[in-house]
This record gives sequence, structure tokens and C-alpha cells, in this order.
Amino acid sequence: MHNMNLVNQSNLINRLNSINQVTNLYRMEKFILEPVVESTGKKVLNAQVNAYCSYFYETGLSQYSTPGRIEHAIWTLKNDVRPFPSNLDNAGSLIYNVFRRDLIRIPRGESKMLVCMVPRAKKITEYQPDQLHFRKMLNNALNNMSCFDNGVDCITRIVNTKTTHARFSNQIDQGLSPHAGITLKTCQISEKVRGRDISLVDDVYTPSINIDEDCIQALLDCGAKSVTFYAVAKTIKRN
Repeated sequence: MHNMNLVNQSNLINRLNSINQVTNLYRMEKFILEPVVESTGKKVLNAQVNAYCSYFYETGLSQYSTPGRIEHAIWTLKNDVRPFPSNLDNAGSLIYNVFRRDLIRIPRGESKMLVCMVPRAKKITEYQPDQLHFRKMLNNALNNMSCFDNGVDCITRIVNTKTTHARFSNQIDQGLSPHAGITLKTCQISEKVRGRDISLVDDVYTPSINIDEDCIQALLDCGAKSVTFYAVAKTIKRN
């Protein structure tokens, strides 16, 4: 038992050291996702939803390319606009440790929360394994957190959509553009969400894109009891 405690203590120290390498100001912050209605009159999100983020995400090349920035870690794990094979392990470890630290800080009721994630824009078969590290790190974290049920596979993209960050690159991007109901139209949602309190996770929340709001509404439409949203980072400006 003593040796096990030493191992656990060592793991905790390693996690804290990894997280402390992030130079962004850490501030677990609550914000509210307000109901959203498109200009067409179609509702994206019908009601207010509590949301949380760990960091603020600043756009701009200097942030993406600077190790130690949360923007660099998230951009690295996407691994598609510019490949970062040599940095994947460090970025993955950092995000894993953020999950271990912060998911348990999200308020929850008496029932065990099911943690789901917003899927990437394209069908999963169109990504290489080294482009799915964010998903992998969330899955690994949940498998080591008995206070949650793992719902990483509950939302599966089956029809391609446009990659929102691809507009900052020269990539040719095909798929449906964000609009009300796009999640239900392009994803398969598991029956496991029905009747459950859900924490929905994404890497970055960007106001006005409405991808996350639409995914929340899709879960509610599929019978989720409640949805709380968590993003590792929230965009605060665009350069």
C-alpha cells in the first residue's frame, strides 16, 4: 500500500509539472451559452447552458508556434494544417493532465455524468491515428476517472462537414457548412445519452460558430436529461 501511495504521488507530481509548463494564465471559468437563433429563424440552441473553460485561446501565428502555449498544444493535436509529429507526445500529455485536473471541477449532480465529445469535422475514417490524439487523451483520462462514464464514442460523425479552422490555411475543404441541425444531420448519436446528465467536451469554444451549441441541442433532442459544456480553451480574439 505504501509503494502504491508513492506511485500515485509521483504520478500527481508529473501531472502538475506537465500542466505548469503552460504559459497561458490558468483560470477555470464559468460562462453561459445563450439560446441561438439563425438569421433564417431556425433555432440552434433552445435554452441557456452552463459552460466552463480552463484557458483563453488567442489566435495568431505566434501563439500556435510557441511551445508552452495552450494554442500550440491544441493545434499540435489537430495535426492537419501543419504536421507536428515530434511534439505530439508532449502535447497529448499536457491535454490529458488538464482533463484529469479540470473535469472533476465541473459541478455535477448525484448521478454519474456521461462525458461525450464533439466529434471532428470529418468522418473518423478520414483521419490518421496521429490526428485523433485529443480524442485519445480524453478517452485515456476517462478510463482513469471512476467518477464519470466514458461516452467518447457516443457521437460519431458519419457525413463530412467543413473544418472551421481550415479557412486559415490553403486546404481544400469539402462538406456541409455549420447550420442549425447539422449535428443530427451528420452524426450518429448513441441511445446511451437518453436520460443522462452529460458533460460535452471540445478542444476550443469559439463564439458565433455555433457548432458546440448545435451539438448540445442534438443531445437534448435525443433525450439527454441535461448537458453541461466544457472546452479546454475559449477563443477571445481573432487576428
